[in-house]
Amino acid sequence: MRGVVITAIALLLAVTSASAFVIVDHWYASPQAFSGGFVSNSVTLDIKDLDPDPNLKVSFVILELGVRSVKGPYNPSGLLHTTVHRSLEIPYDAEPGEYVVRMYITDKHGNKRIKHRFIEIE
Repeated sequence: MRGVVITAIALLLAVTSASAFVIVDHWYASPQAFSGGFVSNSVTLDIKDLDPDPNLKVSFVILELGVRSVKGPYNPSGLLHTTVHRSLEIPYDAEPGEYVVRMYITDKHGNKRIKHRFIEIE
């Protein structure tokens, strides 16, 4: 698997709720992967904490392959920046082609924002 990194330029994703205000600064995802390999994801979040207990959950999902990786719920209280690293395991029987990696950021109230990236499975 190649470690080419996608840089999100001026990517702003806001999650607003009674609990937290989150801006996605950067989301790096491996643009290519192989069946039986991994897709590495790293996202840097700017957090403006409005609640001492936001219970944020960050999920990465490839719906077509039925794979998911979740971080949280966790409370990054008082942090201005936090980075979340998660890998998605690609099944050995995954067909080559283009797939969508979806990132969900959810708070304790169920407020959710979704961002996506395209990857190529070889």
